[in-house]
Amino acid sequence: MTLHNETVNYLVLQGWEYDANAGDGFAFRPDWYDEDIDEKEWYTLEEALNIEKSNDPDSYREFELVNNLDTRYANMFSHYMEN
Repeated sequence: MTLHNETVNYLVLQGWEYDANAGDGFAFRPDWYDEDIDEKEWYTLEEALNIEKSNDPDSYREFELVNNLDTRYANMFSHYMEN
């Protein structure tokens, strides 16, 4: 389970621009766009992740692994504190 903030941070570190106030969920656009194009296309979170996954699968897999470890650690800590 990846948290929204972690995903946004990952995409920003990979060179995506993020607009927290964007409507319709289209909040991401690539920072590595063609300078000759006036308007950059906006993408949803899922679309941006899919593009990033296809462009750099190793980095995306590392991101998934780290988030899975963070989630597992948070669950273990929560369970420990409850007992």
